[in-house]
Amino acid sequence: MQNILIVDDNESNLRLISIYCEELGINYETRTSGKAALDAIKHKNFEVVLLDIEMPEMNGAETAFHMRAWQLQTGQLFKILAMSAHDREWLKKFNIEKYFDGLLEKPYTSEKLNKLIG
Repeated sequence: MQNILIVDDNESNLRLISIYCEELGINYETRTSGKAALDAIKHKNFEVVLLDIEMPEMNGAETAFHMRAWQLQTGQLFKILAMSAHDREWLKKFNIEKYFDGLLEKPYTSEKLNKLIG
């Protein structure tokens, strides 16, 4: 069974993705900041990290950059998927192709989630 980390500063989004994970039988943990997510990956192995692009203090791209550095340092591999309501054109400024393995776009659905993490 997969372990995924869901990172979003919006509690409603966290709850929605959590419900989808439960429906799909996926183990998950949630965090509300990039810093908390970086701490989480140092203490537990995840197969997938779902990472909101727009968060205060450290946005999703910055967090993904640090996660990629952690992967290089430790050899710990996992997918990093961006989550956003914005279109791909707007997201280009965050280098999603460089740091992320995919994009979960709103409206979020369990089908979209299952396809991306599969």
